[in-house]
Amino acid sequence: MRTFAVLPILTLLLGCPDSSKPPAPPPVVVAPSPAAGAQGAAVPKGPMTYYFGASEAKSNVTFTSKTAITNIMGTTNIVQGSATIDFEAGTGSCHLIVPVASLRSGMADRDNAMWNPNWLNEEKHKTIEFKSEKAVLLERPNKWQITGKFTLKGVTKDVTVDATVLPIPEALTRKCHFGDGAWARMKTGFRIKVTDFDMKIEGTNKAVMQDEWPIEIDLYATTTKPEKDLVAKRPSDEDLPKVVRPRTLKPDGLPGKIYQFGKKTQLSSISARSETALETITTTTSTLGGYLGLDEASGAAAVRLTVPVKTLRTGIDARDEVLLGEAWLDAAKFPHIDFESTKATKKGPDTWTVEGNFTMHGVTKPLTVEAKMRAIPLELVEQAKWGDKPGLGFTAPFKLKFSDFGIRIPEIAIAKVTDELTLNVDVVALATQ
Repeated sequence: MRTFAVLPILTLLLGCPDSSKPPAPPPVVVAPSPAAGAQGAAVPKGPMTYYFGASEAKSNVTFTSKTAITNIMGTTNIVQGSATIDFEAGTGSCHLIVPVASLRSGMADRDNAMWNPNWLNEEKHKTIEFKSEKAVLLERPNKWQITGKFTLKGVTKDVTVDATVLPIPEALTRKCHFGDGAWARMKTGFRIKVTDFDMKIEGTNKAVMQDEWPIEIDLYATTTKPEKDLVAKRPSDEDLPKVVRPRTLKPDGLPGKIYQFGKKTQLSSISARSETALETITTTTSTLGGYLGLDEASGAAAVRLTVPVKTLRTGIDARDEVLLGEAWLDAAKFPHIDFESTKATKKGPDTWTVEGNFTMHGVTKPLTVEAKMRAIPLELVEQAKWGDKPGLGFTAPFKLKFSDFGIRIPEIAIAKVTDELTLNVDVVALATQ
């Protein structure tokens, strides 16, 4: 019998709530790689059929497009279909179905453009599909290779991907309330060229869209077939979230030439990622306000930023309500996340170390980030039809801990959310004059 490493599942079993015990302060769970498995998790015997779509929280597909001026980050949490896997023999097959109407990029106008006939043509081509008749175990315990056909907008291409596929121990699924049946997790990623699928990048799209798009897939499946498929539909105007504007900041006291953030939501891309062995959650927003001051002659720079908490989205409405509620970020009481620099030091031609104060959940902590700066020429801004002034783009990855800001992970979510978040900020500020 094949077995896997014990540490990840022991960590999760300790973290999942036990209703027979009184609540205790939640420990900080340091999640292992999702590729890790479980000691004592018996490999299922013979072929088994697993079904996708048991819940939105257990289906996560993302796609991205990154250019010098903007990022497009899209997602869906609705996946249908099934996989037949023989873990003993190391063989399998699968059929994944994603409704095009379920895709979201965080901006209603961009989603409508994505669904129209020039792009995905949702009215004619309702689904995106991957169908494989051949999946083989390349390397034990859980490295697989899957060969199949990927169909997008009515065009089908051959695709071969490496994937992590592993059964989830029954003790864990019971402890963490997964639901009925035996469970397995499947994770993979690959790239497509959108121009290979009858889509054209022309006009303003040349400035804001790349041809090659990375796709990441992270799914749980169960042997219990869902009673009905998750519903995917294009939202009506009533379904759309209300537009929330950032509060107004002033550039007073900033050095040199002034650049403004947030003139276009397409110019801001902010994400926070939590990844455990049970669940990957990415929270995003494109709503940002503030200013940058830069005096190139003296090398002085300063930044002042604000994000409305109510604009944060995870892709699942019910989960967003919890995130913004009193137990987590408490958006009603603490409506803003702010950053104001206290020192900026140029380290290289395009690299800066920025120190400042970061405020979230009513708590202010010092924060230091390494930022990459890039010039956004006027020609590119005009090509995108986003203004008549050049800009500066900044990319800054960093990490934060919920516990540093007085946010305690609720007991029921301990195994699903990490205390430490990985954030990535990619924003553009346009010159004010």
